[in-house]
Amino acid sequence: MIMKKSNPLSLMFLCFCLFSLKVIASETLDAPDFPSTVTLPGPANMGTNHQVSSNNTISFTVNAQNQAGQPLNFRFTGITQTTGGGGSGGNSGFRLSNGAYSIPVDISINSRCDGNGATIPGWNSLPNDFNRTYRGRSSANSPCGESQIKVSMPNTSTYSLYAGTYEGTFSISMASESGSAVSSPLMRVTYEVPPLVIITGLRDIVLTREANGRYSSGSAFCIFNTQLAASGDTIDVYITARGNGSNGAFTMQNNGFSINYTTFVARAGHEGSLRSFNLQSGVRQELFPIRLDCNDGVNANLTVEVSADDAQKAPAGLYTGILTLEVIPK
Repeated sequence: MIMKKSNPLSLMFLCFCLFSLKVIASETLDAPDFPSTVTLPGPANMGTNHQVSSNNTISFTVNAQNQAGQPLNFRFTGITQTTGGGGSGGNSGFRLSNGAYSIPVDISINSRCDGNGATIPGWNSLPNDFNRTYRGRSSANSPCGESQIKVSMPNTSTYSLYAGTYEGTFSISMASESGSAVSSPLMRVTYEVPPLVIITGLRDIVLTREANGRYSSGSAFCIFNTQLAASGDTIDVYITARGNGSNGAFTMQNNGFSINYTTFVARAGHEGSLRSFNLQSGVRQELFPIRLDCNDGVNANLTVEVSADDAQKAPAGLYTGILTLEVIPK
């Protein structure tokens, strides 16, 4: 009997494999005109209530579309401070820093169209909402994708503003609704505090009669210099005073009658030892060395007096006047 052995190489196996490929249209998301730098307007004046604020709103465009050019929805997903800061900030916790000093700053973002492409009424004043879906722009003619970013410094004590440039850098994150397209442009925020000498805290003075017939009263106030650090340095300043009488005279008026008054300035708590330092109308006078950093306190006192003789000569009535003080560094 003869057995024939088969050749394994002669066996043939056929395999049929099915391959599938799902092509996903790519999404694009960018903000080509997002502001790289936002400058907050500096203080034109430091305010009369010891507070100053600033804000700046800038428009930019968010382009969001798929490969077919159809508009996509997107969200602002977060704001991260990358440089500057330190300490507790405004509502957002952000701060701009200038060496050892810093100021709070808030950031809010709005966009013009909701996720359905409908225009949002009053979009200029919308608060920042990271859970809200907006419609991106897919063509130059589309109003959607028009967005704004607002940077604001809330009310800040003038006593915490020292001269120099305050700045911080922030990353603004956004993503398409599917999350496949993201963008995180950077924004540098700056705020410039110029060298200033400020008088704050002066209030209206009502003179009261003393036992000797003289009328007198005063007001504590602060002379603050933005160039001084909080180390307690002192400098000399010049002070000039003017009344609202003829040629700046120190007078108070009532129905054509006038009463002359004199005025004194002293370091806070030292009126008695410096009563001889009286101001002269329109004359620049050198003030005593003073620590020009009040820390929400006072460092000087103003006293106004009417002599007993002048008070007795004047007819009865209410007398008023305006006294203006001007200080400059020596």
